[in-house]
Formats: sequence, structure tokens, C-alpha cells
Amino acid sequence: GSNFPSFNYSSVHQYYGAALIRGRKIVLCRSLEGVWRGMRFPHRPHCEPFYTPMEAAMAAISDQCDVSADNFYFHPAVAPVTYYPPSEKGACVTLLIAFATNNSDGGPADDRAELLEQLHDSYDWYTYQRASAKLPTKAEREALMDIRRNVQRASEAGLYVPLEGYGLFGEDIANVAENEEQSQSEAVVANTTAVGNTIRVADLVVIQDPFDSLKVEEVAAATRLALPRVQVWGANENVWSTLVGGKSCVVLPSSLDIDTFAQQELPPMLPEECPPQVRVVIAANPSTLEAAFIGSGEGRAKFMAAIEYADVLVSRSGEGIPRVIQAFLKTVRPELRFATFDQLAIYTKDGVEGLPAGPEDMECPELLSVPFASKLPFHPERLHELLNSSPAKRWGCAALLWVSGTAWLSTSPLHSISIQVGEVGGSLQVAKAAPWWCCVEEGDRPEDLNTSDWDPIHGSRRQQLTILALADPGTHSAVRDAILSDLSQSLCAATEYRHWHRLANPFT
Repeated sequence: GSNFPSFNYSSVHQYYGAALIRGRKIVLCRSLEGVWRGMRFPHRPHCEPFYTPMEAAMAAISDQCDVSADNFYFHPAVAPVTYYPPSEKGACVTLLIAFATNNSDGGPADDRAELLEQLHDSYDWYTYQRASAKLPTKAEREALMDIRRNVQRASEAGLYVPLEGYGLFGEDIANVAENEEQSQSEAVVANTTAVGNTIRVADLVVIQDPFDSLKVEEVAAATRLALPRVQVWGANENVWSTLVGGKSCVVLPSSLDIDTFAQQELPPMLPEECPPQVRVVIAANPSTLEAAFIGSGEGRAKFMAAIEYADVLVSRSGEGIPRVIQAFLKTVRPELRFATFDQLAIYTKDGVEGLPAGPEDMECPELLSVPFASKLPFHPERLHELLNSSPAKRWGCAALLWVSGTAWLSTSPLHSISIQVGEVGGSLQVAKAAPWWCCVEEGDRPEDLNTSDWDPIHGSRRQQLTILALADPGTHSAVRDAILSDLSQSLCAATEYRHWHRLANPFT
């Protein structure tokens, strides 16, 4: 009738996600790429009409928590929960209730204790009380209350039973964990006493030669000479008993992964109230660096892994970093500084800001940069065929060094993909990257995000790549044409639009 209120369904921004529960704990996720701030329930926009709400919720868990669909199930007898984010007008988030199908690594004991957060992982498990403290908005905290209420009601009705040995979501673990926490506290005190010192580090410098071109003892000796007032330890010395406040250096053997050391081995040894600021220095013989960089794909992959976490690349005094490496790193790691051992004292005193930035433009005739842009997605089968056809040899490159930017695969509408140089023969590989901004809630997008050039249908999805390669300067034009031609022929045709998401995906 005439009194029926009008309503525009297009004004509703619908999101679907999941409340993933195991025993007394629930999953909250974080964005390692900084797409949103803090912790939240995994959820995503319902921007693809061929996705059902359950498929969208499943994709949210898989994409934002990196949890495969065989590790959880949606319970049909536990009612979903809806909340309305205050940061976005017209937004509606519906959470389906999911339960884990297997035990945690620590088994039921994990369900009875508050565990340390794994800040380098995309998600953590939280009790109801801790999750309530982590969620930033009243709307999310009220949704958490509804989730607890719905799970408890299903349990009281006999329609939901937790995993064996696990409790019910919403139960307070304080009484359960009290005795365990006391015993763990005593063990920590005993361990600290055995070490002999309170372990505190204000600034820790980690030095490593990943190629063994310099002996560990040589690196340690050169470091001690350059830094006479800084404590330096070699690979076989007991670091843990003597790390104290102030500047400290640890020289690691090449067999020890820097990321593992900094992220996993070091933090548990330090009190939470005084975390170290870890700075990484890569030291190597310049000729060894150049051979690894220009030589085999395996050596180049090792080189890239080494400089991924580095602040400074150090060479022996009197030996400069090769021009081709400096030019390359100026493009892919512009914040990385170059130094000699003699300059380490400046670095440990003033940080990277105290080191010379080097020339703004480092000319290298052999280095070729090829940009590629398109608003059409890659056809998965065509791209797969190209990347597996020895593209470096196909294009006439001496070596493929780096592919930066984002790519759009037709069968991946939610996330961009990255194209990475493989370890063998200049091959190229595909990996999942960050979500497309058009699939991120408006409140979680950067305030200065430019949306003026977004496609009216496909939003921010596009190809925006830059390929760096080594090639003879006389062949640059031919190599550039070959790269652009092959990438263009690997795109989907505009006429294939309605079938893009149904194409076979050989990358999965």
C-alpha cells in the first residue's frame, strides 16, 4: 500500500564473516599489511554476486586468517550474529558461527591458559574476556556477547558439544589456569636466575654474512675494532647471559636464519616490558655479493632473502658495493644504506640516518626496468603457461631480478597477487598478496586513498607491475617489446568478463 516505506537495497554495504571458535577461545585477525588497525572478526564485503553468504564467510577465514576450509565447519544450529560498524554508514556485518575441527598445537592445555600473542601471524585465539578487551568498538563487543549467548544456548539444547577436553566459549579460565600460571612463573624465575643476569636490550644489532664470504670470527673481529665500546659476541659465545641495556651486537653464523632469531628465539628470552629494537646488518665480500646476484637464481634468491630484513649492507673497508647491486637496491629497497666496517660506529650511534644515503641516481646500463599496466585481469591458464616457459630465456634477458607491484588474476577477485622471481633459471612464481582496496571496508582504507581512477565495475583491481632485468644495453628495446607482448597476450579478453571467475586455475 501507499504506507509501505521505500527502501534502496543498494544503500546497504553487506559484509559476511565468521566467528571461529575452539573451546573457550575465538579467533580475531590482524592485518599484517596495515589494511585495518587492531583486531577484528574476519569478514569481507559481499562484492561478488556468485558468492553465497557461507562462501563469503569461508573466504574471509581463508584469506584473512590463512586457515583452510577443512579446518572448520559452520554449525547450522547456532544462529548467526549481525552488527553495524559505526565507521561506515550503511554497513552491515553478518557473522556465521564456525567451529574448529581439530586440536590446537598444545592440545586442551592451550584452552585453559592465556597464550602470548603471535604478532607476526594474521590471527590469534582469545578467551571471551580478552577478546572483549581487544575489540575496538561497542558494536563489535556487543556482537561478541551475542556470539557467546548463541553458543551457550545451543549447548544447553544439546545441539553443540565442544571438542573433547575443551571448555565452552564464554567460560572464565582464570580459576582453571591459576595453578598453571603459578608454576610457569616459578619456572621463568628459576631460568632467569640460572642465566645470572636480568636480560635487557635497548638496541640489538645483528650482523651476518649469509654467503660465508667472511669468516664469523673475521666479522666479529672487525666489528669489535669498529665498535670498541659496544659489546660483541661471536656465534659460539653465550649471548643470553650477558645481553644488557645499551647497544649490543650479535654476529650470527649463516646457518641461523635472521628472521627466526629476531622473531622467535630472541623475544621469549626478554621481558615484555623491555623489547629489543633489532637492527640487521648484512656483511659480505663485494665480489661474492656480485657473483650471487648476477649468477644463479638460487644465489639471487639467497641474496634477496638476506637483504629483506636488513637496514645496512656492509663491505670491508676500501671495497665498495658493486654498481649493479646499488642500482638495483636503490629501486627495490631505497631505504637500505651502504657502509663499511669503519662506519659501523656511526650506525650504532645515530642509526641509518647517520649513514650517507649515496647518490640519488645510480646509473647501470645493464639494468632494464619495464612497467606494465592494464585494467584487464590475467587469464590463469595463459599466465601459468607463460611463467613456466623460461621467460628470462624467452625474452632474451641475462637475468630476471625482480617483479614489483600488484597483479590481478581473474580467479582471485578478493586479493591481488604478486609475481616473484623463482630460484631456478629465472622462472616466475605467483603468490597471494594484499586484499584489493575496493574489497576493504571504507573505514579501514587510508584517508588519502585516491579512488578517482577506480573502474566503475572492477574498482581498484588492475595490473600495475614493474619488471627489473639484466640485459645487454643494445637489446633493451627488443627485450622490452617481448615482455610487454607476452604479458598483454596473457590477459583475459574483455568479452570473457562473465566467465572470468569460472576459468580453471592451475595455480591452486
